Amino acid sequence: MRDGSDQPQQPVDLSSLLAELINQSTRQSEWRLQGNLLDSAWVLALPVGLKRALQNLMSNAETHAQAPFEIVLARHQGRISLRILDRGPGMIVGRAITAETAAAPTEASARKSMGYGLGLSIAERALHLDGATLSMVNRNDGGLEVCMSFGER
Repeated sequence: MRDGSDQPQQPVDLSSLLAELINQSTRQSEWRLQGNLLDSAWVLALPVGLKRALQNLMSNAETHAQAPFEIVLARHQGRISLRILDRGPGMIVGRAITAETAAAPTEASARKSMGYGLGLSIAERALHLDGATLSMVNRNDGGLEVCMSFGER
């Protein structure tokens, strides 16, 4: 399958994968990778699906928000936490922020941004297949924080 769900899970080093994705970005200089797991952060995942999920989330930040973009990779309560932070408008206040509600923007906002939020749904599905969680919250000082939590390998 295109998302790699027909392949077995494999050990993936999130820190190496994120560095690769940042290097491939046309806005590479606007990304900052930080945290206490920069040397290695191994998770058991479907490599193709995980890479596509992270590409989608990073692309959403670049498309719908402003730099600087930050990725924080850390160990938290026995799990690996990955957060993508941007400086954009965030999500609509008063709505629960989930991939489902984010994937259902108003027609006007979809036309303006040239997208319908499908990247978030794809990312959530791929992360779910890896046993990871995905949540989103508006940042107090503007922007969106996309949070993922993975079990360690």
